[in-house]
Amino acid sequence: MIPTSPTVFHLAGGQSIVDLDQPENLVLELAGDADVQYLAVVGLAQLRKRVCFRLLAGSRLRSYTLVCGSGSQQPVVDYRIEHVGRGSSAYTLVKGVFNQAAHAEVTGLISIPSSGNETESFLEQRALLLSEAARANLQPQLQIEANDVRASHAATIGHLDEEQLFYCQARGIGRALAAGIIVEAFLADVLRHIPSLAVRQAVAQAIGGVLGLRAQSGELR
Repeated sequence: MIPTSPTVFHLAGGQSIVDLDQPENLVLELAGDADVQYLAVVGLAQLRKRVCFRLLAGSRLRSYTLVCGSGSQQPVVDYRIEHVGRGSSAYTLVKGVFNQAAHAEVTGLISIPSSGNETESFLEQRALLLSEAARANLQPQLQIEANDVRASHAATIGHLDEEQLFYCQARGIGRALAAGIIVEAFLADVLRHIPSLAVRQAVAQAIGGVLGLRAQSGELR
């Protein structure tokens, strides 16, 4: 289980955070001048992550999370985005890839109380399953009490596209390498937000190791 007592961080100004092994249960409070990019990876050093983002007036959040799992692993991601101040904005994206008999739980809630007018917030959850036994339960939710807001969510779960695999194989690319290329493309819009090329490549290779994949570019092996 995820610990009940969170670790709290107060963030101000412009910050970019790459969370590979921070505590499993976090509260990140964004001050009014905060412009924060947060990126987490779940399924390597940790299998669980719970984060409450608390946005004060005028703050801005961009949050990206990669989740992976294989074997009998059960990754858990639970995010709450609280727009407690007026005029804050957030974009929250969670992408997961799961193989073998992994079973992931991904939940998320955009909460906008009456104090959060002029808020903009979008929560997106996407999962790619590499085997028939893999499972992902995606649960994005909205809780809105303010009148003047723009908030929405989306969730999709899919398997490897057989047409894409066939396209690659017809050009002499083996099925295993083709699967790695497709997964790499699926994760690219999150991986690119890791500022350090060395860290980005290390994370991609570690995810490829968990999933048993490799890709032509060398970022998943």
